[in-house]
Amino acid sequence: SHVQTAWIFLVVNIVFWCLAALGASALAVEAVKGTLHGGQTVIFCAVGYTGFFVGFLGGAWFLANR
Repeated sequence: SHVQTAWIFLVVNIVFWCLAALGASALAVEAVKGTLHGGQTVIFCAVGYTGFFVGFLGGAWFLANR
């Protein structure tokens, strides 16, 4: 059904962008500091905010097109 497909898309979209943010923030911390040690907060916040924004916007899009 359309609703089930949309939910699957939303979940996969959030997971994809969180993994992309994880990789990008880890690379950024590594490039700036030379190590990942001490950069866990930056990485955690980047992934959290990415999941929040993508989830919020994707959820709003889902509800608007339902």
